[in-house]
Amino acid sequence: MSPKLGSLREEAPGILLAAFLWKPAPRLAWAAISLLVAGIGLLDFSTGLSASLSMLYLVPIALATGWRGARVGAAVAIACALSEVVSDLAIQGPQALTWTKWWNSSTALVIDFFLVWLLNSLIALHRTLEATVQRRTSELEDSIADRQRLQRDLLAVSARERSAIGRELHDDLGQHLVATAMAGQVLMRSLPGKAAADAAAIVRWIEEAIAKSRKLARGLLLANIAPERFPLELEELATTSSRGELQCRLRHNGRPAHADSAECAQLFRIAQEAVANALRHAAAKSIDLTLATDDDATCLIVEDDGKGMATPRATDGVGMGLQIMQHRAKFIGASFSVLSAPGEGTKVICRIPRREPAAP
Repeated sequence: MSPKLGSLREEAPGILLAAFLWKPAPRLAWAAISLLVAGIGLLDFSTGLSASLSMLYLVPIALATGWRGARVGAAVAIACALSEVVSDLAIQGPQALTWTKWWNSSTALVIDFFLVWLLNSLIALHRTLEATVQRRTSELEDSIADRQRLQRDLLAVSARERSAIGRELHDDLGQHLVATAMAGQVLMRSLPGKAAADAAAIVRWIEEAIAKSRKLARGLLLANIAPERFPLELEELATTSSRGELQCRLRHNGRPAHADSAECAQLFRIAQEAVANALRHAAAKSIDLTLATDDDATCLIVEDDGKGMATPRATDGVGMGLQIMQHRAKFIGASFSVLSAPGEGTKVICRIPRREPAAP
C-alpha cells in the first residue's frame, strides 16, 4: 500500500464524520438531499431490475439526519422508500405492487428508521462529548490562567518584600553601623596603645559589615533593571563574586537584551542564584557569565568548572535553587536547561525569545 493511499485510509473516518457534523444552510441542505434522492431514483430506474440500489439511499438519509436531525432523516427515509416504489412502478407497472414488494419496502423503511435513530444518537453523543471537552478545556485554561496570575502575584509580593528588606538594611541597619563605626573612631582616638589598635580593628570589622550590608541591600533593591544597565549589573555581580583564586568573568557581545526591565531583573536573579550555587557547592576555580543577544533571542549562560552534579533532587539545596531558577524562567516565558555531570562542571542556560512590540 502506498503512503498516500494509507494516509487517505486513515483520514477517511474523520472526513465522513466531518461530513455528517457539517451544518450547511437549510436551502443548501435541502437542495443537496433532494438532488441525491432524485439522482439515485433515476439511476435505479435506468438500471432496471438487474441491480438493486437500495443501499445508496442510505447516503441521503444519513446526511439528512446529520444535517437537519432525526425528523428530517425519517422524512427523507420515507421519500427514499416512495422513490424506490415509483421506480419499480415505472419499470413493471401496477403488477410490481405485490405483497412481497410491500413487505420488502416496509422492512427496508424500518431499517432506515433504526439507522436514523442510531445515527442521531451517535451524533448527539459526539456533540455532548465535544461540548464536555470544550468546557473542560476552558476550565483548564482558566485554572492555568489563575495559576499564572497567582505566580505573578507571588513574585510581585516577593519583590516587594525584598525591596522592603533592602530598604531596612540600607536605611536602618546601614545607618546604625555607620554611627557605630564613627563612635568607634572617636573612642579609638581617646585610647592609648594596644587598646587603640584593638578599637581600630573593631572599626574595620564594622566597616566591612557596612560594605556587606550595602551589597545585600543593593541586591535586594534590584526589582527592575533597565535593559541597557543589565550588562553593568552582571559585570558587578561577576566582580563581587570573584574571591581569592576563583575568578568570575562576564562575556557580552554588546547588543541590548530583548527583554523589559522586569524580565531583566528575573534574568539577573537567575544569574545570581546560579553563581551562588557555584560558589557554595561546585568548588569551582572559574565562573563564566555569558550574555549573548541576536536577532531571535537573548541567551544567558552561567558556566563553572567545578565538580558538577548528577540529576538534582528537590530535597537538596542545589535542586531547590534550580527549581527557583526554572520557575523564574517560566514566569518570563524563557527556556531553561542545566547541563552537568559529576566532575565536568555545570552550565545553566536561560534563553528568552525576542517578542514583537505590542501594537499601540
